[in-house]
Amino acid sequence: MKTTFEVNPLFKIYKSLFDYHHDACFALNLEGNFIMFNDAAVKLTGYSKEEALQMSFMPLVENHAIDGVFQLFERIVQGNHESFSTTIQTKQGKDVTIFCSTIPIVMDDNRVLAIVGTARNTLSSHDDLTGMPNRQQFEEKVTIAINLYKKPQGKLLGMMYLDLDRFRLINEHLGYHIGDKLLTRVSQRINSCIRNNDVAARQGSDEFLILLNNVSRQEISLIAKRISNTFVKPFMIEGHEIFITPSIGISLYPPDADNADDLIRKADIAMDQAKKEGRNNAQFYHLKLEKKISDRLEIENELRKAIEKNEFILHYQPIIDLGKNEITGVEALIRWENPFRGKVPPDKFIPIAEETGMIIPIGEMVLKKACMQMKQWQDSGLFLSTISVNISIRQFYQPNLVPMISQIINETAIDPKSLTIEITESMTMDVEKASKILHDLKGLGVNISIDDFGTGYSSLSYLKKFPIDYLKIDRSFINDIAKNKDDENIATTILLMAQNLGLSVIAEGVETNDQLGILRENRCDEAQGFLFSKPLAEDEMKQLLSPSRQ
Repeated sequence: MKTTFEVNPLFKIYKSLFDYHHDACFALNLEGNFIMFNDAAVKLTGYSKEEALQMSFMPLVENHAIDGVFQLFERIVQGNHESFSTTIQTKQGKDVTIFCSTIPIVMDDNRVLAIVGTARNTLSSHDDLTGMPNRQQFEEKVTIAINLYKKPQGKLLGMMYLDLDRFRLINEHLGYHIGDKLLTRVSQRINSCIRNNDVAARQGSDEFLILLNNVSRQEISLIAKRISNTFVKPFMIEGHEIFITPSIGISLYPPDADNADDLIRKADIAMDQAKKEGRNNAQFYHLKLEKKISDRLEIENELRKAIEKNEFILHYQPIIDLGKNEITGVEALIRWENPFRGKVPPDKFIPIAEETGMIIPIGEMVLKKACMQMKQWQDSGLFLSTISVNISIRQFYQPNLVPMISQIINETAIDPKSLTIEITESMTMDVEKASKILHDLKGLGVNISIDDFGTGYSSLSYLKKFPIDYLKIDRSFINDIAKNKDDENIATTILLMAQNLGLSVIAEGVETNDQLGILRENRCDEAQGFLFSKPLAEDEMKQLLSPSRQ
C-alpha cells in the first residue's frame, strides 16, 4: 500500500530530485527501516537498493555510536530537525565519516509520517581513480611517522614528490579517459617499487607523494632509480603506446623539515629542480633551491612588467646558403634588456614565459617585430629571402594562431614567402591536429621549418603528411659530427632522407671547418652557427647585409 505522500501529485517531482541528487538520500519509516534509497546512498554504503529496503539504519551504525544515533532518531520522530556527524560502517567493513541532515515529514494533524535525510562523506580517505590514499590521509600518516620516529642510526624519513613529465599532452591529444587509465597504471607501477611499510598517495592530477620509512640517502636514491626504471617500458592503453617519464623531488626528515606540510613543500621544490635539470631525474632538496624559487618569482613579476614596457629586442643570426656561400636568411632571436638585471639570457625567462602563458603575447610581439624588420630591410634594397621565427608549443596550439599571423602579415605588408615559421618536432605528436594547423599556415603562403629535428617524437613516415619546407638538424648532432661516427651517421641519414622527400636542410650550431666540410660533402643546403656569425643586433646585421659587403 502506498504511503500518503506517495499519492500526492508532487511526489513524482520530489522523487526525481531525490533519485538524482548527488548526495546520498534516504527515507525511513518510524521503525527506522529504509523505504527509499538513492544511487548515491548505494555508492556511499555499499548496500544495493534491494538490500537497503529490507533493513533498518542500525547495521550501518558503529557500536560505540548506537546510543547517540538512536537518541537523535527519537528526537526526529518527535518532529525535530537534526544535523550531525557520525561514522558509519559500509557493507565492505570500511569506516566512513559522514555529515547527516534529517527532517521529519509532518502531516496536517502534526503526525510524523516518515523521516527524510541526506548524507555526505566528509573525509574520503582514498583517491577515487587510483585507490591510493589522498592528500589528507597521506599527511596524517606522515605526521604519525614523524611522531613515532626514533632516530635510528643513519636512518631517515624520505619524502618523494613525483610528477609525470608532459602529462598534459596525453590529456590534450589522446583524451582524458586515456589519461585517467594511464594514472591508474602509473599508481600500480609506483606501488610495485616501494616497500610494504612505505606509503604512496596521489597528490592530484599527475602528481604522487611517497613516504619512505627508515631509509638512508643511498636507499632513497636506489628506490628513486627503481621507480624511474619502471617507466622505461611503455604503457599500452587502448592501442596507444605511451612513453612517459617521472621527475622526482626528495626531502628528508629530520634535516629538511619537522612537519608533513613542509616536507611535502620542500620535496615539491626539489621536483621543480628535477624538471629544470631536463626532467626524468631525481633531485634532493637543499637550501639553495629556496633562493632559486625566490629569483624565479622575481623574474616572473619583472617579465609581466617587461611586456607592458616593451623591453624585448631581437637579434638576428645569419643563415648561409652553402652552395652560393652567401647569406640568404636570418633567424630572429629574442633578447630581454632589463633596466636592473641587464641582459637576461633566454633560458632564464623563456621557460617561465611558457609556464605562465606569457609566451603568447611575447611571441606575438616577436613575430610582429621580425616582420616589420624584414620589410624594412627589403624596402632598403637589402637582399634576404626569409626571416625565421620560432613559435612554442603553447603558441602553436592557441586557437587564433593562424588569424594572428595573417593579421601581422597584412599589417606589416611583408611578402608571406619571406616568413618562415619554425616549430619543434615534439609539437607534431598529435599528427592530425598538427597537420591541420600546418596546412592552414601554409595556406597563408609562409614557409614551415621543423627545428631541433632528430630530438623529438614524430615518426618519419608522418613527414609526408606535413607541408614542410625545411628541416633543421639539431646542434647536438652537429657538435661531434667530425669526432663521433654515430652523430655523423644520424646527420647524414637526415640529409639523405630530406633529399628524397624534396626538403631543404639547415644545420644548426656549426662552429668548425671540419663540421662544415662534412656537411658540404653530404650536400647540406644551408647552415648557421658561430663559424659564420653570432646573433647580431639590428644595426650590426644591417651592416653585414649592406651591398658593399656582398
